[in-house]
Amino acid sequence: MYKIGYNDLKILLLAEKHLLQGHKAWVDQGTLLGLVRDGHFLEWDNDIDITCMYDQRPKIRLANIRELFENGYMVVTSKYDYTLKKLHGDKSFKKVDLTFIYKKNGRYYKSYSDYKNQNFLAKVFEKTIKELTGLLKKVDNINLKVFMWMIINPIVYIYRSYFMKTVDMDCPQWQLDLMKKNLLPAFQTLLIYEQPEPYLEFKFGSDWRIPKKDWDYASQDGAIQKEKMEKENV
Repeated sequence: MYKIGYNDLKILLLAEKHLLQGHKAWVDQGTLLGLVRDGHFLEWDNDIDITCMYDQRPKIRLANIRELFENGYMVVTSKYDYTLKKLHGDKSFKKVDLTFIYKKNGRYYKSYSDYKNQNFLAKVFEKTIKELTGLLKKVDNINLKVFMWMIINPIVYIYRSYFMKTVDMDCPQWQLDLMKKNLLPAFQTLLIYEQPEPYLEFKFGSDWRIPKKDWDYASQDGAIQKEKMEKENV
């Protein structure tokens, strides 16, 4: 049985209700690594990674936005992912990143944000979003919060979909074919791989069982490196 803390369990249940809305998703990346290797989330990881197929992505409705605000949380969306986070909270509160696997040129990929190599325009978007979100945090009226979200989220969507630098992460067909099971009895549609070892080795290397706090996805992630090597060989 995996050990998931109260705050993490709460935001995951909110994610299942308001983000997934009956659609199936599964824990991924460092979140999966921590659960399989350590039995709990990585202590230094500030987000919870879950994944679903692009053609099964849910539609976020205003009713979901309103209830999330009432619970002290907010969601922002993009073409490639949704992010759910606590509106007021310290670093002990993780966010949930729901990332979509999409098909391009007959193959499957996920898009990963390259925060280290953003251009000037992306940084302007980032600063504007932070300022607007700061104003939203000061508002108590739920209706006004929802109205402000309707202004902020399109900016976030445009920024994260078209201006933020991203990299493709290879998702081989065998990965998509891996069998899955419920993460915990508390969840209905949030899953985990039944046999995650092949994926973890592909993603983190044959020594994935050894903790590496300074692990760098840009240079060590197997899904990214495979894609780079194949492009170089074309």
